[in-house]
Amino acid sequence: MDQPSIELAMPAELAEFLVENDLAEVISGRRNVNWELLAGFATGAATTVSLLQTPKTLAELAQMCRVLFGRRKTDRRSKKEIVYLEASGPGGQVRIPITAETSTEEIERLLRRTVFTRLRDK
Repeated sequence: MDQPSIELAMPAELAEFLVENDLAEVISGRRNVNWELLAGFATGAATTVSLLQTPKTLAELAQMCRVLFGRRKTDRRSKKEIVYLEASGPGGQVRIPITAETSTEEIERLLRRTVFTRLRDK
């Protein structure tokens, strides 16, 4: 990849989408990375990718996360459908609840603050 990128572990579903759209490359053999994207909707092992640090990647990843939120779990106390998205990156770690009302823009802000730190001022 010619553009700035970050190595990030993420659910296989997200990794496959990003690789298919030329926004990331799978890094074979890497098990331990410093940064990750976790979500309650994802199952299975994480895939490590080299993720491009571009506005397009940020927008596509946020939208894909939003699409996958259709697999929400119900919170036992509030009886609301809710998923938590957790991002850990150079900008720190943030965990936010995602509900049916959560916008793609809110997800983009989470990702920009934590993983896409190169895009903060853009």
